[in-house]
Formats: sequence, structure tokens, C-alpha cells
Amino acid sequence: MRKTINGIFLGLISVAILGSLFKALFVPTDINEYENRYSVKLEAPMAETYLSGEFQDNTEAALADQVLFAIPAKQAYNKVSSSINKSILDKVLAYAEEKSKNEANEEESQSPQRAIADPNAKYIQLPSGLLMLKDHLMYNTRFLDVEKPRLDPRIANINETIAAFPDIDFYIYYIEKETDINFVSGERSNVFEYLFENIDLPESQKSRFAITNFEDYDSWFYKTDHHLNHRGALECYKQFLAWMLPEETPLSPTGEYEIGYYSGSKAVGSDEGYQDINSCYSYDYVKVDTWENGNKVNYYGKQDSYINQSRSRSELFPSVSYGDLFGYDDGEVRFENPEKEGDSILFIGDSMDNTLLRLLAGHFPKLYDVDLRNYEAKMGEEFTLESYLAKHPDIKKVMLIGTLDIFNSDQFELH
Repeated sequence: MRKTINGIFLGLISVAILGSLFKALFVPTDINEYENRYSVKLEAPMAETYLSGEFQDNTEAALADQVLFAIPAKQAYNKVSSSINKSILDKVLAYAEEKSKNEANEEESQSPQRAIADPNAKYIQLPSGLLMLKDHLMYNTRFLDVEKPRLDPRIANINETIAAFPDIDFYIYYIEKETDINFVSGERSNVFEYLFENIDLPESQKSRFAITNFEDYDSWFYKTDHHLNHRGALECYKQFLAWMLPEETPLSPTGEYEIGYYSGSKAVGSDEGYQDINSCYSYDYVKVDTWENGNKVNYYGKQDSYINQSRSRSELFPSVSYGDLFGYDDGEVRFENPEKEGDSILFIGDSMDNTLLRLLAGHFPKLYDVDLRNYEAKMGEEFTLESYLAKHPDIKKVMLIGTLDIFNSDQFELH
């Protein structure tokens, strides 16, 4: 009996190993949706990479990404570890909050420039390295002196691209978040100011969604994720429209719905026990034709479906992610409004603009959105701006939109 059990066990282990190797070699996963990044793939060994250790590191990372059930295993581990950490941290945070309330207020003035969250506010550092302010998970502020070496090559690339396409109107729209401001000290990163000064565009073609105080940030962004929530998306949409198309009237919400629970990107890992309630507004959207990665769809995201289901449910969905609700990180999303005249526009950004696209789509005859991280994997061809503009000659405007994460990333190489 023991030999039979051992044989079955060894057989299952062998199937798992061989299945994982087959998957890693012949049908590797392109995108790690859980961690919102490209999956690492096996690379052929070369003498120099073997001697340097790069081949061994790549193989280890690729197998960790490509083995069967890798993502469910990571999720299960993270949920267990985060629940343990959270049970301990909740007591520490409650004590810290009570203590901060009893401390004297050493800062009496709260000028708008300092953007202090609270007279006694303090960042608490979690085991993961993230900060917490009140109940909001935070990344550290990223200051210009550290980011400048990565920004300078990107600024040069943007300026080269602008010069190479003189018939195209380029714009930048920078979305600030907590990495641009320390809400306790009031220090700012000055990243946008540096971009504004050094990108070769008229001032009217550069703008930002500014964060000046913690109250706005806390209202407009998820507590466990780096994205704008539905309230922030509405505010960003209105500000963007006032800058870009001031003659246009923004849509107004027709309702607000709590959909489900959400542990976002900041909570993936050791802080996964923290949750948001993912909500959305309903709108009378302009009717547009929509394509995702070349395939016709009814609309972008699943807001309408979730709203309809929520109306007949007494409980929130146990898990609804940002991508579930507002749209995933497709390589290309395209909207066409046959009733609209004017110039078509190409957005180049990342997931930060997902919540804005459906709102903005009705204001342009055609709105194209490209995510350079996923374009080749989803569309089956390499992206070049020259070939894309040649393929879509109706595009007369190009919008670079996002946070620091796209303006300092090598993945957003344009020319």
C-alpha cells in the first residue's frame, strides 16, 4: 500500500515538473496579471550569461513565473502571511494613532505649500517597506535629485520624437500621486516642474493633475492601490477636459454603486489583508464603437455589467479588481464616435488612464490608447510611432499621459 501511495505521489510530482517545463519552454505566459508586469521567460544559455550568472538568475525567475499554478500559489501564500502581519499591525497602528492624537501640535501653520495631512500625522512603516498614513498605504516620495538620471534620457527621447514629427501636436499630462508629495513635511518632488521646463512644447500643451493636500489624495485614490478611484477619475476627467477641450461639457454621474472588495497593487504581498471597497459611477455614456486589441467589444471595462448585477445583490462581490471594473492593460484600445468631428488623438500611457478612457472617448472622433508595455504581446507586432501614425493618418494629436512611472521608464521609448 505504501509503495502504491509513494508511486502515485512521485507520479504527480513528475507530472507537475514535466508540465511546468513544457509550459515554460513552449507555451509561456506573456503577462503576469497578478503583479501587472511581463512574465519572465526562459532564455537560451550563452557563455557570457552563464559565466556572469545572468542565465542562472533568469532561469530561476522564469521557472518561478511559468510553473503550473505559480500565481495561485503566490496569492495563497501572500494572503496567509498578510493576514498574520495585519493582525499584529492593527494593534500597533491603533496604539500609534492614539499616541499621535495626544502629542502636542508643534506645527501651528498649515500653508497650502506644506500640504500637511494632519497636525499630528505620522507615517508608519509596514514590514513590506510601504508607509501608512491613517489607513492609506503609501509609497515613499521620489525626489528629483534621485529621479533625474532616469528622467533625462526620457526627456531627450520625447524631445527627439517631437522634432521628428513636426505635423503632430504633442501634449503631456502628468498625474501626481503620493510619490510627488510628502504629506507630513510638505516637501514636493518637483518632477513635473522639471518636465515642464525641459520638454520642448508650448506651455499650453503641458498640464497636470495636481495633488496639494492629503484630503484630496485620500478621496481620489484607492487606499491599497496606486490608481485613481472612481471619484479621482471624475475629477481628473473634468480637469483634463477643461484644459484640453474647454468648449466641451463633461459627463455627470447618474448614480454611485459599491461593487466589491479590492486589495490593490500596494497590498499584493505582505499587506494583502488591507482592502478597499471598489465602487463606480454610472453615466449616460456617448455611444461609441470600441475595439480591444483589434477585437470589437460592447464597451471598455465591466462597469455596466457589475452595476446591473449589484442592483440585484444584497452583498458586495468578494473580489473586484481595478482591471475587472475599469478595463485591463490592453496593448491597444480604440474608440470611434461617428457623430464627432475634429482631430483624432493617440494616448500613450499605462493603466493610470484606464478609468478615463470611456469618459473621454465621446469627446473625440477617434481615440486610440496604446500601452507600450503590452502592445507587442497583445497585438503581435512591435510598436513604432512612425508605423502607427502611418497606419492611422487621422491621428493629429499624441498625448503622453501618466505618472512618474511612465516618464522615467525605458519601456516608453517613442523614437
